Amino acid sequence: GSTLIYSNVLKNKGNEAKHLSLYRENSLEFANRHWKINYTPSAEFMKTQQTWSQWWLLVSSFLFAGLTGSGLLMLTGRTLRTEELVKSRTQALRKEIAEREKRNNILHAITSPMPLNEILSLIIEIIENDNPEALCSIMLLDAAGKQLQQAASGRLPEFYTKAINGIAIGEGVISCGTAAYLKQRVIVTDISIHPYWVNFSEQAKKAGLAACCSEPIMSADKEVLGTFSIYYSRPKHPSKSMLDSLEGLAQLSSLAIEKKTSDERIRYLAFYDALTKLPNRRLLYDRLTQELARIERHHNYGGLMFLDLDHFKTLNDSLGHHVGDELLIQVAERLKDCVRDEDTVARLGGDEFVVVLRTKDLDSHPEQVSAYALTVAKRIQSALYIPYSLQGYEHVVTSSIGITMFGAENKDIDELFKQADTAMYEAKNKGRNTFSFYSEEMADQADKRLQLESDLRNALSCSQFVLHYQPQHDAQGNIVGAEALLRWIHPEKGRIPLSEFMPTCEESGLILAIGEWTLRTICQQLMKCSMLDHISLNVSSRQFHQPSFTTQIKEVLREYKLSPHVLMLEITEEIIVKDINASIQKLNELQDLGVRISIDDFGIGYSSLADLRHLPIDQIKIDQSFIRDICTDKDAALIVEAMLMMATHLGLAIVAEGVETLEQLEFLKQNKNCSVYQGYYFSKPLPAEDFEQLIINN
Repeated sequence: GSTLIYSNVLKNKGNEAKHLSLYRENSLEFANRHWKINYTPSAEFMKTQQTWSQWWLLVSSFLFAGLTGSGLLMLTGRTLRTEELVKSRTQALRKEIAEREKRNNILHAITSPMPLNEILSLIIEIIENDNPEALCSIMLLDAAGKQLQQAASGRLPEFYTKAINGIAIGEGVISCGTAAYLKQRVIVTDISIHPYWVNFSEQAKKAGLAACCSEPIMSADKEVLGTFSIYYSRPKHPSKSMLDSLEGLAQLSSLAIEKKTSDERIRYLAFYDALTKLPNRRLLYDRLTQELARIERHHNYGGLMFLDLDHFKTLNDSLGHHVGDELLIQVAERLKDCVRDEDTVARLGGDEFVVVLRTKDLDSHPEQVSAYALTVAKRIQSALYIPYSLQGYEHVVTSSIGITMFGAENKDIDELFKQADTAMYEAKNKGRNTFSFYSEEMADQADKRLQLESDLRNALSCSQFVLHYQPQHDAQGNIVGAEALLRWIHPEKGRIPLSEFMPTCEESGLILAIGEWTLRTICQQLMKCSMLDHISLNVSSRQFHQPSFTTQIKEVLREYKLSPHVLMLEITEEIIVKDINASIQKLNELQDLGVRISIDDFGIGYSSLADLRHLPIDQIKIDQSFIRDICTDKDAALIVEAMLMMATHLGLAIVAEGVETLEQLEFLKQNKNCSVYQGYYFSKPLPAEDFEQLIINN
C-alpha cells in the first residue's frame, strides 16, 4: 500500500559492509556511501488506518463508560448496604442501651433500701413489658430448704399464686419445684399433658396457662435460692432470646436476693445477740431511749430488771462452753415466755440479761409498776429453776435479779443500768436466788465496792498483800506444817479483814491473780523451811474450777524445784459439791500430780458421807465451830467424836483447827484419832520472819 524509492543502490553485493550508521533521519550511511530513503504511504493505507483508529476510539469510549458505570453501581450498592448496616446497628445499639438502662435500674434498686419483693417485681415487670404474652413468677426457697414461697407474681392471677405458694420442691412437682430440686432449667411446652403438672393442671387451665419454663435462681456458692418461671397462654417452646433473657434476669434476681439477705444478716448481727437471738446492748439502748421518751410524754413509769445466773461460770468451766451456750439459749427462751410482747428481753453478754418492763397497761403510779415487776421477777425465778437437760446433763440454775424503777425524771440510761446492777449485787449478797429493789443505800454500797475493787488492783501491783503462817502441831507439840493466810495491809486504812475484800476478789476475778501470787509466795517459803512436812494453801471456787488450775500448780512447783507432796490444797465442801463429778476428776488430777488435798471447814453440812467416801482426799479439817464447844456442849462433843472415828475408818488424816484452850486439846488427845492441831493455843498466824524463827526455836 506504499512506494519505496532507493537512491544510489549498491549493486556490488559481494562487498561486505564495514560500517553502517544512520546519517540523518532519512539518510543511511553504508560502505562509505550515503543513502537517502523516501517513504510515501498510499491512500488506501491511510483510509484503513483512519477506520481502525475510529473503531478503537469508539470501543475505548464504550469500555470506559461501562467501567465507570459498573463502578458507580458497585459504589451505590455498597452505600445502600452500609446504610442498612448502620440502621441495623443503630437499632441494636438502642436496644442494648435500653437493656443496659433497665439493668442499671435494677442494680440501683438492689443497692437502694427498696424491699426485696419490690425489686423482684421490677425484674418481672421488665420481661413482661418486653413480652406481652409472657407471665412471670419468682419464688424463694424457705430457710429449711424444703418449700418455695411466692415473692413476686407479676400479672399472674392471685388464686393461682396462692395455690402454688408453699409448694414442696422435688422432682415432678410442677416446673418450679422440679427446677429447684434438680438445680437446672425445666421447660414444659404443654402443661395439660405433662406429668409434672398432673396435680395442678386444673388450676393452670383456669388461670389460662398452657406452657411454663422455670429457671433455678442460684447463689454464688451454687446453692438454690428460688426459681424464676415464665408462663404462656398457649403451648410453645421459649425462643433462644427469651431463654437468654430469663437466665440473665435470674442472675440479677440472685444478686438481689443475696444482697438483701446479706444486708438483713448484717442488720441482725448489729442489733441481735447471735447466740440467743435476743436484742443486744445496742438495740436495748435504742428501745430504752424510746421508752424514756414515751414515759416523759405520758408521765408514767417503767421498770428495768438486771438478771445474772448464779454460779454460771462454774458450769461453763467444768462442763465446757458448748454446754454453757446451750444453757443460755434455753434461759433466753424461758425469759421470753415470762414477759409480755411489749416488754423487751435482751442479753448484754455472758450470763447477764436485761428486761425492760413497759407500762402500756399500767397507770401513772410507781406502786403499780413495782407490783408488776415483783410478779415478773417471781415468774422468772420459778421458770429458770426448772431443771435443764444439757447434752446428757441435768442442771438446775438459779438467778439473782436487781430491779429499778424509772420515770420522767430518769433520763440517763447508764445510770439506770448502774442502779439495776447494784440491786442485782445486793440480791447476790442476800444469798443468791432472790431479787432486790434499788435504793440509795445500795448506790453507796456500789460506790464502795467499785472503790474496793480499784484498791485491790493497786494492792496487788503495789505489794500490799502479805502471807501469815499459822503453825500446825502434832500430839508431841512439834511443828509439822502451817496454813498460809492472806493479809491485806492498806497504806492508809491499815489491815483490812479478809471477809471484807474476799467476796469482791471472787466476783471481779482478781482472785486468780492473787491466787497465783499466793502459790508462788508459799513455794518461796517452803524453800526456806525445808524441814516442814507441808504448807496448806486455801483454794477459792473460781481458782479450783478454772481449766488450767492443775497445769498452773504443776508448772510453779517445777519452777521452784519442789516436791508436790509438800503442798497441801485446802478446798471447802461447798466448792466440791457444786459439780461432784467434775470435782472428783480435778481432785484425781491433783493427786496424780502428787499434791495432797484437805477438806476445809468439814462438818458444816454441805456434803454427804456418800460423797466423802468417793472423794480422792488425804485430810479433813474439823471446823472450829465444833471445836469451840466440845468442852461445854455434849452434842458438839459427840459430833466431833463421830467425825474423828469416821475419818479414821476412811484412812484420812485429821486436823482440828481453832484449838484455843488446854481443855480442848486434852479432849482431842484422849480420842487419839486426831493427829494435827492448829489454833491460838499454840500460836496465832505469824509473819514470815516470825514463823521462820518459831521453827528454829521449835
